[in-house]
Amino acid sequence: MQFKNVLLPLAVAAGSDLDGISSCSIFKGDIVFDGSLATASINGIESIEGDLIVKNITTLNSLTAPLLANITGAFTLEILQSLTTVSFPKLTSVGDISFITLNVLDTLQLDAGITQAKSLIISDTTIKSLKGISLLTVDTLNINNNKFLTTLDFNLRSVSNILEFSSTGSNVQLTFPYLQWANNITLRDVSSVSLPNVTTINSTLSFTNNSISSISVPKLSAIGGSLAIVYNGQLTNASFPKLQTIGGGFQVANNTKLESILGFPLVKSVGGAINFIGSFDNATVPSLEVVQGGVSVESDSELFNCSSWNDLQKEGAIRGDSYQCKAASVSTSVAITSGAATATSKASKASATGSVEASATASSSGAGYMVEASSFGAIAALLFQLL
Repeated sequence: MQFKNVLLPLAVAAGSDLDGISSCSIFKGDIVFDGSLATASINGIESIEGDLIVKNITTLNSLTAPLLANITGAFTLEILQSLTTVSFPKLTSVGDISFITLNVLDTLQLDAGITQAKSLIISDTTIKSLKGISLLTVDTLNINNNKFLTTLDFNLRSVSNILEFSSTGSNVQLTFPYLQWANNITLRDVSSVSLPNVTTINSTLSFTNNSISSISVPKLSAIGGSLAIVYNGQLTNASFPKLQTIGGGFQVANNTKLESILGFPLVKSVGGAINFIGSFDNATVPSLEVVQGGVSVESDSELFNCSSWNDLQKEGAIRGDSYQCKAASVSTSVAITSGAATATSKASKASATGSVEASATASSSGAGYMVEASSFGAIAALLFQLL
């Protein structure tokens, strides 16, 4: 039977408000819960052509729908401090899922498994597992501030808008064995991640403030926007062996245990600026041909030198307005304009009795011109010995 002539949302303040629709298999309209219910069971309904919204009910501890298989609109559970049971054993398709501020709910009873939803947002909950949510495609996936949600294994093939994880529990392990492309991926507070089959990121890929020790995206060939690997204190390895193009900026910064930036052997072009900062001994992008923005590379390691970046600047590959490379004892800065480049190089050498520094500034009509820092270092050392 089909419930007809529904012009307004059905407001449910007591269990008896659901009795009038229990003989219907299809309900056209929204069902909105309010009041002070302790339990609620949506019996008889197999499909809701609208939203199912349950918000701000401090007394509700159980919500069930034994036959419900489809919700065309939003399935929203929000600010339900007492909710301990959510049982939808036949639910497979939802428009949008939003579970927010569920303080005592640890398990979702979704026996059939939800395989279709445009968005999934889970925020500020005590849920321990997403078993029963097995989406293949999604527009938005946002999981944040769920301290007990530590192991996540998704069957996703694609994410057309945003995939974001942040502020989840300690030792969070993410696995995306089938994911092939996403528009935007942002990962924070993650201890490990597996992205073995991702080939394309349309917009941005960001790894920020994670406890992850290794990042490997073995099949990724193109990023349409920016790549950021920032403030990952345990990171020792970053490997992108097939990546060729980065459409936006390229940032690897403040990863204190990352001793080298060598995992980008095929990157040819960067559409924005390059910013590398850390304590790395080596930072080389051997196939790089063009950087549309500026370049800033800075390491406090005594083993790092700027030679490969200086060569890149000489060749005119840096199209932005500035180039700067700083090592522990040598720095080179170049201000680039449309018709000229001004280069400043400094080198210093210290001894037991003192130090000497030599610097020079030169300009040329060719944007590729620069002064070799190593030459000034040699002159400075010679002057010091003669003195």
